[in-house]
Amino acid sequence: MTEKRSASCVMAAYRSPAALAGRAPDTPLLLGLSGGADSRLLLHLLAKACKESGARLHLCHIHHGIRGKEADRDEQFCRDLANEYRLPLYVAHVDVPTLARERGESVEAVAREERYRIFASLNFQISLQSVHSFYFYSAQRIPP
Repeated sequence: MTEKRSASCVMAAYRSPAALAGRAPDTPLLLGLSGGADSRLLLHLLAKACKESGARLHLCHIHHGIRGKEADRDEQFCRDLANEYRLPLYVAHVDVPTLARERGESVEAVAREERYRIFASLNFQISLQSVHSFYFYSAQRIPP
């Protein structure tokens, strides 16, 4: 199934984040954008919903310092998407492997903690009320 067709199938069952959270339709939103298919689909859905409702959509990409040049390409791809959608993009760089060693924690746990820290900081800085993100990990790595 093509990405465009997938988006139209999901859109048919989609409810706005504001409706799901019981917030006003024009509530500003922050999307954690990895550049993967899931976050691109969510970007498409949220951009459409925000255009219709008048809500402001902000994007955040976090470069975790884990995958080298591949992560650099992801960052550039997210910058290109933000330009295409004409949305503000906040990019944060975090040296997760070093932090994980210093803290004696797993890379996955530190990446998650840093993501939440960055999202919370952006929420405070730009007075947002909702963060939307797709990040998947093996259940064996991160307990429920």
